[in-house]
Amino acid sequence: MRNNIQNIDVVMDKRTVSEELIKRYQLEDELKNGCSRFVGIIYKDTDEGVNILVSLPFNYMKVNDFQNLNIKRQFNNIQTILTSILKYNRTQGLMGIDDFHCSFPINAYNQIYSFYQKYGLYRENIINIKQGQNGNIDWKSTFRKSNSFINTKTNTIVYFPFYQKEKIVTNNLITECMAFVLNYTKEYFKDILQLPISAELESFGVNYSLLNNKDYVVQQLKEELSHTYKDYLRNLITNLVRFFEKLETNYSYDFSMIQFEFHNVWEHAVNEFLTNHFIGVDEDKTLFKFTNEKIEKFFFQKDSRSYDLVNANNRLEPDHYYYDKENNVQYIFDSKYMEKLNGLNHKQLIYGILYSKGIEKTFNTLVLPGLPSINKNSVQGAKHVEVKEDLLPDSINELIIYQIRLNEKFVLESFIN
Repeated sequence: MRNNIQNIDVVMDKRTVSEELIKRYQLEDELKNGCSRFVGIIYKDTDEGVNILVSLPFNYMKVNDFQNLNIKRQFNNIQTILTSILKYNRTQGLMGIDDFHCSFPINAYNQIYSFYQKYGLYRENIINIKQGQNGNIDWKSTFRKSNSFINTKTNTIVYFPFYQKEKIVTNNLITECMAFVLNYTKEYFKDILQLPISAELESFGVNYSLLNNKDYVVQQLKEELSHTYKDYLRNLITNLVRFFEKLETNYSYDFSMIQFEFHNVWEHAVNEFLTNHFIGVDEDKTLFKFTNEKIEKFFFQKDSRSYDLVNANNRLEPDHYYYDKENNVQYIFDSKYMEKLNGLNHKQLIYGILYSKGIEKTFNTLVLPGLPSINKNSVQGAKHVEVKEDLLPDSINELIIYQIRLNEKFVLESFIN
């Protein structure tokens, strides 16, 4: 998709977009109050060549710094951003479909790839019944087809010849279509997405005859679906149909892949980053410490606790929570995909009060995206709120809400790798 590029334009999520770019890329839903409200990429094919608009995540990198990169490094960064979006959406299934738009049938691809991860390539099992006695004897066929003899010495009935059951695993149309979807999508996005491949898939290559005869392929898949009853297999065939029906065959460079609510991607990326790389806090200096290696010292996850006797549906749900039982220390992190924090974060204050019972130390922290200049391994925590001691309940020694900025580029690179 990198051929015949005339121009690469760059904007940033939450930042103003010029009238010239709005007109060039015919932006409407992608804007809010004249600012970009998406992260992703838009290709426009013109007579002069291909124009590309990239909308960076907020604070991923300064726009000028991105523009000064050579085209290879620009596409490396585009690949990181789009692959993080794709990874997030793969975990959401149809739940995240309203926030995500792609002119390529990527949602169907995600479902097909998920099937491949769990089951491998679908193959048809054919049972062949043949004469022989070296394998598993098929007694039903043997009784039905063989001649019977009476053994006068033992007074028993003997059957001959024996029939054995042989299972043959073979490729069929579903196998070929699965391999095509996975290989074609990887080839189509080779410049802008990191997609998985295996030796098994590579052996199939990209069978373009399936694309060139896609109407017939869809017809045959629908016929296969009509006499398929297993839900997991029906889901696979349905997504194969969706993929081929939506796939364009004119090879145009008009293309878009955009995420409207990137804060969801940021939350998932932060959770994996904390789980894989967080190693604790230097209390004396309030330094939040990380490591480049994947260590999984703390397993962070979204917590959920009911606190209301009147309405049990009222719950506390920190984005990233971990309780260190050995040291009686808890870590309450909340992701904030924003430029700066304005005023008191009341939700975080409530966490600090209602989560405090019996806890020796709480690190109650807001996590914001930061530029690549931020240290990857040591982040200075700043106090966002420190409640006056005379206002605290007797059971709470201190109530501090910290804020930190993580190197967003590094967090997303870790997320996809």
